[in-house]
Order: sequence, then structure tokens, then C-alpha cells
Amino acid sequence: MQTRAALAVRVAVPGTAALPPEPLRLSALDAQWVTFPLIQRVFNFVDGAGDIPPFASAVDALRESLAETAARFPPLARRIVHRPATGDAAIDCAGAGSETMAAQVTRLRGRLVLGVAMHHAVADGRSVWRFLEAWAAACCGDADNDAEPPTSDRTAIRLPGGEELARAVLHKYAPDVPMAGGGEADEHVCSSAALCLTAFATRLGKGRRWHWA
Repeated sequence: MQTRAALAVRVAVPGTAALPPEPLRLSALDAQWVTFPLIQRVFNFVDGAGDIPPFASAVDALRESLAETAARFPPLARRIVHRPATGDAAIDCAGAGSETMAAQVTRLRGRLVLGVAMHHAVADGRSVWRFLEAWAAACCGDADNDAEPPTSDRTAIRLPGGEELARAVLHKYAPDVPMAGGGEADEHVCSSAALCLTAFATRLGKGRRWHWA
């Protein structure tokens, strides 16, 4: 079986994106998912009637619409960091990009395969599908892309114990954080946030793998 290595591509979020100025602390409901397996979805598009565009054109359209959609879903375009000063885990939407989400498009004989992986601490099952729906709408120029994006306000749900409860949950499920160094001197990227889709082993395969810039 012949396999060709995928080309990694960084996708830049538009500078006009409204990113939160401060890191979004993970709530107790979020923190339990820090070390949980990734949410992964694979979509297989069969070119039975010649309705799939050329691979290069499809990649360009997906990449451009991905950047556009990411501007409306900031947590999926950034990183999860550990903050030693407070013991919190947070979503850093203003710092350098990391991989809380990754996507890969692969060309097979007569079909195109799109794989997506997301960190469970930044998206639940419904959020994943809402993101994919918005991405598909942006790629097709659908008006649905103007729909209101989900909120990232962690204060919407108030839990007894607040930040202390979130720290307790984090250290219960991830007692060894930070699990890997990186980022600024006072922050460490959790290793579970470093995502990368496994390359598809395909005959005559050729792919593009995307991360955030």
C-alpha cells in the first residue's frame, strides 16, 4: 500500500475576529474533559457524478471557509493553557495558536475524505456539529453562516464553589498538569491539547493537514 505524507498547513484566523482579551477559565463542567479522548469525525464524499471539485480547489475552499468560521468560534482556534499562579486551566484566545482543533482532507480514488478532531474541553457534541454546520455553510456561501454563534461566557452557569471547584475538578481528572512545557514562561500548554490527526493510510493518497496559525 502506497502512502504519501500529508502536508501540514497553518490556517490564520482573520485579524478582525472578536477574540476575548483575557483567557477563558475552564469551568468545573469543562475541566473534567482535559484528558478525555478527542472528539473525532470523518466524512467520506464519493464523487459519483463528478460533483466534487478538483482537489486543489476543494482544499482552497475548505481552508478559506475554515478561517472564516473559526473567527466565530474563538476557542476552537486557540489553545488550552495551565496557569501556575492560580492552578487554573484556561482557553487562551489571544496568545499564539496551538492545536485544540485539527482537520485533514485526503484525496482517494474517486472520493474526498475530511477528518476533524477537537479537544473535548472546548466543545461538546452539539458544539462540534454546530461548528461543522457553520463551516459547511461558509464553504457553500449559505446564509446560515450569518446565524448567531454559540457563547463562550463561562459565567452563564454558576456552580457552588466557582473557581475553587473548577481547580479541584481539574486536579482530580488531570493531577499531573502541566503535562508538557510550552508557551510563555508563566504558562504551559497541556499536552492533551496538542492534537494531530493520524495520517490516512491510503493507496494513491495525498492530503492536507490543517492547524491554527
